[in-house]
Formats: sequence, structure tokens, C-alpha cells
Amino acid sequence: MGLIAAFYGFLGPIVELLLFKLPPGPQFIPVYYVVNTMKLGVMPLCFGLMYHYDNWSVGAYLITAMHGSYGLIWNLKHCVIPDMFWVEKKCTIVSALSDAVVLCLYFSALFVVISQKVVVSPVIAFIAVQMYVYGIVLMMAADTQKYFVLKVRKGLISDGWFATCRNMNYFGEVLLYCSFGVVSQSWIPFACYMPIWFLIFGDRWLAKEESIRKKEGGAAYIERSCLILPLSFSHLGWLLGGPEELSSASCSLSEPLMANSSYGGK
Repeated sequence: MGLIAAFYGFLGPIVELLLFKLPPGPQFIPVYYVVNTMKLGVMPLCFGLMYHYDNWSVGAYLITAMHGSYGLIWNLKHCVIPDMFWVEKKCTIVSALSDAVVLCLYFSALFVVISQKVVVSPVIAFIAVQMYVYGIVLMMAADTQKYFVLKVRKGLISDGWFATCRNMNYFGEVLLYCSFGVVSQSWIPFACYMPIWFLIFGDRWLAKEESIRKKEGGAAYIERSCLILPLSFSHLGWLLGGPEELSSASCSLSEPLMANSSYGGK
């Protein structure tokens, strides 16, 4: 953990500079302007590519429906339950352009599917839709819980959707983007996604870990939950073996976690 912290301690300021502080000019553009605009433009972009490449196949419509609906849902989520990190964070004009370029990497799957006229089999479509639905539900549900809990009080959120995973919202987003990669049947989208997840998501996860450790009950919560995966082998043992497996699991669920009694302290 020390090496990871040192790595992100070195890399964090560089990521911060690229995303928010690239000169010249002041930081006056809310980052969500850039993010929301890019996501809102996905469906028009897909139809534009379909027209350009004369591709009106099932695969093209599938990736358009999935990625396009995600962009609309993301913007709806911002209107109802905005993430204050992105609302409050501002960037320079140059960083706004840099952010837009980075977000274009997320378009790699739709570009591959439409431009290469990828044939999507029923099995691939089934797997991709399953992943997309679970991913979008986990992201929306976890972000909704976080938003309304923080409106009531500050502090640790360690039950509900966050009972077994400290970053369930991020897991949902990773899962839904992986579904786009599955539709593409190509390694290219995953090669584009991984640097974003590794550099940007990883930096935020580490900052969140440090924040959790400072909160009441934070150390115990880290012990019994996973960083990004929704379940550990210990949790699976509890699900398969019953409550008696709970006491022997090193990464276990406590009774307050399974009940609706508290969010783990303030």
C-alpha cells in the first residue's frame, strides 16, 4: 500500500494539472459542462457514424442504444442527484479541451462497432445487455444512496449498496463500459479504458481510502469490504454457507451492515 500511495502521490499532481489546471487562464469552467456535453452527444454521434459508414445493422443499433442511453441517464442523474465533486471542480480552457480528448477514448467501442461493421451474435448481445443493465443499476443506485445520505449528514456510508464494496458506483460504471467493449469484440476499447481507470479512478479511490480511514468505523469497514469488486470470496462463502460462515470470514459482513440500522457512524 505504501508503494501504491507513493506512486499516486507522484502521479496525482500530474493528473490534477492535466485535468484541471493546464495554463494559461484561470479555472472557471465547471468540469461537468465538459463531461455532460460529451456524454449527451453520444447518441447523435452514433447516428452520424451510422450514416457515414452506411451501417444500420443490429450491432450498430445495439451500441447506439446502450451507449446513447447511458449518456442520457448520466445527464438525468446530474439533474436529479448531482455529484458535487464535478459541480464544484473547475478547469481552465486548455484543460477543458484536454478532458474532452480523454473522454473521446470512451467512444472507442462505438467507433469500432460502427466503422468496422461488427457482427453481433445473439450470445454476445445477451452478455453485453446483462452487463450493461447490472452496471447502470449499480451506478445509479449507489450514487442515489450516497447523495441522499450526505444531504442528511456527513460521515461514513458503509451499508446498503456500499456494504461489501467501497466503490460500488465506480464498479457499476466499469461494468457498463466493459459491456460496450464486449459488443465491439475488440481489445481496443479496453486498451483505451484502462489508462483512465488506472490513472483517474485509481487516484480518486486512493484519496477516498485515506478519507475513510479517518472516519469513525472506517478501519473496520475497510477490513470487511472490497475496494472495487462487489463481493469477496468471504462474502460468497457467507452467501453460500449461511450466517455461520460470517464469524470466520476475514472480510465479513456485520449485522448492522445487513440490517438497515446505521451507516457506520458519523
